[in-house]
Amino acid sequence: MSVDNWINFWKSHSGTGYHEEDLDIANSWPKFDTTPDFSLTSKYPRNFHPLLFPMPYVGNLKEATLILAMLNPTVGPYDYQDQSTEKFRLLAEAHRKQQDVTGCFAVDDTCGIRSWFEYYRSIFRSAVVKTAEESKCMEDVVWAELIRRLAIVELVPYYSKTADELIKSDRYLGLRSVMLALDAMKEIQKRPGVKILCRWRRGPERWRLDRGSCVLLSTRQGMDAAAKDAVCKHLTGFLHPHAKTEERPAPLEIE
Repeated sequence: MSVDNWINFWKSHSGTGYHEEDLDIANSWPKFDTTPDFSLTSKYPRNFHPLLFPMPYVGNLKEATLILAMLNPTVGPYDYQDQSTEKFRLLAEAHRKQQDVTGCFAVDDTCGIRSWFEYYRSIFRSAVVKTAEESKCMEDVVWAELIRRLAIVELVPYYSKTADELIKSDRYLGLRSVMLALDAMKEIQKRPGVKILCRWRRGPERWRLDRGSCVLLSTRQGMDAAAKDAVCKHLTGFLHPHAKTEERPAPLEIE
């Protein structure tokens, strides 16, 4: 029931700002009260951005078989642009409440949410290309399978420039949302066939996961060979036979 508790916690929250049960701790961090000047935000990497929607997870938590565990959403100018739209508001609400969620919009370049898909597609692109080549199918087919299978979870759901400053102390553990996320991940990790990916080296430790049960992406802008192999193997197991293209016959040799 830990996943249900996490979802129910966020169902009770609407719009931007901190969840009411996180207020005491979250308000102790520095924050931007107005839309920041992004030429200056590098000076304030710890600042939260409560004007943005909290994003505890993206994707179908109960159906996903590939989980990318992040520390917290990284802010940029496109986040403020995207989140000003009705389309994003509806998407964020649907995913937060887990209502009619059929896939992970963070890797869907047709969703129009640039602040998400540009970053996450860059992470998975090499694994998708490898899977398509080895499965002899179109890359679009692999992307579609990844969209269905992937969920991205954030330990701290509130945006900041960097998570490094945020997690130097254990103060974040006082957030009710974080404790629910940790409990939910323990439940998710026990599901048969689920693969946990961690974006950062300290991810397993912060998520309280066994490092040996997680796949580290290892490189800053993508995946190393081991991570690519793990994702490729996972996705290949779900690709439908009819998605594979027929092998082309070898060209005739003319004597």
